[in-house]
Amino acid sequence: MIVGDRCSRPGTKALDPRIARSGRIHDYLLAGKDHYAADRAVGDQLIAQAPGYRILARGARLGFLRAVRTVVVEAGVRPPLHDTADGGRP
Repeated sequence: MIVGDRCSRPGTKALDPRIARSGRIHDYLLAGKDHYAADRAVGDQLIAQAPGYRILARGARLGFLRAVRTVVVEAGVRPPLHDTADGGRP
């Protein structure tokens, strides 16, 4: 399985669904919709090696969302940091 982290390289297409990408693997682990067979294959390998990895990814995502909401709602930061941040504005 080929795994890459760059979005594009000179002389290649910007999107190659045959090459697993970290962002799409993460999306798969979060039960998202934006991933391909190569991403699922690598994600399944991760889960086979570390069965709790999917739970860890979901926990990290929830922690990130909570931190963004806290910065916006409690600290009053106003710049549009993220779509989650915009949803927390009073």
